Amino acid sequence: MIKLLKTILKTGVVTEKYPFAPFEVAEDFRGKPELNASQCISCGACTRACPANALIMETDEQKGTRRWELSLARCIYCGRCEEVCPTHAIELSEAFELAVTKKEDLYESAEFELANCTCCNRPFVAK
Repeated sequence: MIKLLKTILKTGVVTEKYPFAPFEVAEDFRGKPELNASQCISCGACTRACPANALIMETDEQKGTRRWELSLARCIYCGRCEEVCPTHAIELSEAFELAVTKKEDLYESAEFELANCTCCNRPFVAK
């Protein structure tokens, strides 16, 4: 009995006080992807690299806009979108408490206005 008590005291505290105290995540933790729309050139590299198809990019030539959308329900937090983004517009944050009460809250989107090609006058790149 005394041997067991010594072992317990020697081990110390092994549990966290979470959710009553903030939980410290590791520096290489892969949390929620965050888009900085001002840096994004809407090239679509992230959508092609996403293995879970959590990212989509749709172009509306009539309006001259391109819409980027992230589905957190599909995201597997692999970090491929962050790796392939040429302008570092997508970064994985430390956010991990992502529970929502409405399904609509699982989607994030951004809309970009497109510039037209000088030759064919079709939209092709974000302004």
